[in-house]
Amino acid sequence: MALPSRNKVFALENCRDLLDKLQWEIDQFDSDADIEVRAYHAFNAAVTAWQLADWIFEDMTEAQRIATGLHSLGDLQDHARTERALYLCQQIATSSKHAIMRNHADDLVDVAVSAVGETEAEITWLFRITDANTKREAVEVFELAHAFWTTFIYGNRIAD
Repeated sequence: MALPSRNKVFALENCRDLLDKLQWEIDQFDSDADIEVRAYHAFNAAVTAWQLADWIFEDMTEAQRIATGLHSLGDLQDHARTERALYLCQQIATSSKHAIMRNHADDLVDVAVSAVGETEAEITWLFRITDANTKREAVEVFELAHAFWTTFIYGNRIAD
């Protein structure tokens, strides 16, 4: 039996489904030790966190757009960027998807992967995001983005 699908999307029906996907990516990223697997989940988490704006806007009713004062996708994206974690996810997602960020690139934002441990068996891979002079663990940024969207979606009863 085929599952229903939204416009060329496999089994994701609304922004709440994409929010669940973001949580899944975070959980997978945080639980795997393999550097390549973690890199793939970091990529997916950043892209999913940023693209949630598109899904949320499409799922908002006209009444919800009026109530929030967010009348366009651009308005919602501007609102999302007020959460610094989503600003960082936008920088990472756009750079990741397009190989380089040509418009609105922030040279104060960077990512790095480093190994910690004395032997190969002890190595832990750290994924960090630099924001100006502040270094954050990538998982912290992804979790903050998830929390922002969770509050926004459920607080405004979007796709209820």
